[in-house]
Amino acid sequence: MVQGNRACHSIGMAYLFTDHKNWITHIDEARARGIRIAMVCGGFELLHAGHVAALETAKSSADYVVAGVRGDKQIETQKGKHRPLINAKERAEFLETFEAVDLVIILDEGDEAQFAAALKPNVYVTGDDAGLPTLPESTEIIVIPATDKGTDSLIEAMARLK
Repeated sequence: MVQGNRACHSIGMAYLFTDHKNWITHIDEARARGIRIAMVCGGFELLHAGHVAALETAKSSADYVVAGVRGDKQIETQKGKHRPLINAKERAEFLETFEAVDLVIILDEGDEAQFAAALKPNVYVTGDDAGLPTLPESTEIIVIPATDKGTDSLIEAMARLK
């Protein structure tokens, strides 16, 4: 769990960075060792099969998987005032527990294109229902089929249970 002003903490093998400069240093060190880096971004409000498929695909395509979690303001702007259902810190903590995830970044500042420009991933994995951010030219793009049970459809199904 993130506590105080610590810039990084770890659960198992994954790291959650709360300081931009520290995660860039961490990635630069990994890249210097020849580590192949994959990037997956999303809201990750309710984890579902599409999220798992993206993370597993990223892990099978690279040595190191970085998950970018959209910040609360971004989700609210995209989805409405009653979202996100779970705050970004908790969503990031859920992702830290996945074996396929090595690093989690909360995207409070900027957008996915800025994140990609700073990260310079070798691989970007996304669902075919999502748009692509501007990526570095050398980035390999892997598009996987979207699930029909994404976050929005799961929320709608739960609302019908009332």
